[in-house]
Amino acid sequence: MAMNLDPSSPTFRGNAGNAASGRGGPVLRITRAGRSSILPLTAERQVVGGSADCDLIILGAKPEPAFAISLQRSRGSDAVSFTALRDDVVIDGHSIPRDRTMSLTKRQTISFDGTACELEGLGAGRGRFAPRRIAAAGLLGLAAMLLLVGLYNSDAPAHEGPPVRVSAAPEPAPSSAAIAAEIRQAIRMAQIPQDLSIVATADEIRIGEGSRPLGLPDKTKLRSIIASMSRRGGSVSIVDLTALSSGLDGFVAAAGYTPVRFIIGSDGRRYEEGDVVASGWRIKEIGNDQMIVSRDSEDDTVNFASAGSAEPKLAEISSSEQE
Repeated sequence: MAMNLDPSSPTFRGNAGNAASGRGGPVLRITRAGRSSILPLTAERQVVGGSADCDLIILGAKPEPAFAISLQRSRGSDAVSFTALRDDVVIDGHSIPRDRTMSLTKRQTISFDGTACELEGLGAGRGRFAPRRIAAAGLLGLAAMLLLVGLYNSDAPAHEGPPVRVSAAPEPAPSSAAIAAEIRQAIRMAQIPQDLSIVATADEIRIGEGSRPLGLPDKTKLRSIIASMSRRGGSVSIVDLTALSSGLDGFVAAAGYTPVRFIIGSDGRRYEEGDVVASGWRIKEIGNDQMIVSRDSEDDTVNFASAGSAEPKLAEISSSEQE
């Protein structure tokens, strides 16, 4: 799918914002604040909404998927399947319950968050296949004539022609450079720090190599973006090299090492190795001047003396306290 970087369009990602709808197939016209974009429908499930993991992102909408839409073709006729992914999606003035799937008809309008999506061109698939049908009818007529000739001239040697195979050319997969450009735009829209390094080669995109660690919310949004892009990337591999930051810099107020290793957190509580702090990180190892915490199979090293703060005081606990 080509990118749409036109700031006058209501969509962030999609085909050209002001393209005509007469392209020979059903399209979804998205209108918001007087501006329109076109989404050509495909057989693949396309998710529309305001979150970064949608296939088509609507600027200004709630940061969550609104609905999914897909195209089914059978013998030249088109049918469009719609599934509501929220409770406040409306079709022609009627609210559609979440997870309800239904077929759309021509000129129906889907509304959410001040955005109107109108189905256009439904049934255009019949016209698109007309030349093929005419050609097929011609071949059938020619075959009938040859059959009649064969009946009147049974002594003529039979000739069997090679089979004719007609297939539509597959739509080319987007290049790694195009996918990398979409990832940069999605990162900007998701308000993830934009200093992440993104390096694209012919068959691989490397994200975050040598960049500063990300907090858990940003890391979660980045994973969602990568998952969405990977579904459309074909043979292009997207590699996430970003590190996860615990955000615990400055959390350690004091540390003790005998007879067991422990820390005193800024919340006033004492933690030993194996304990979990309120943010969900488990203390994996306590060292002399730093500790290692882990979460979701990722580790982060937290220095006791963060920038601008004093070295934490060392504390000891007696044997009686252990009892």
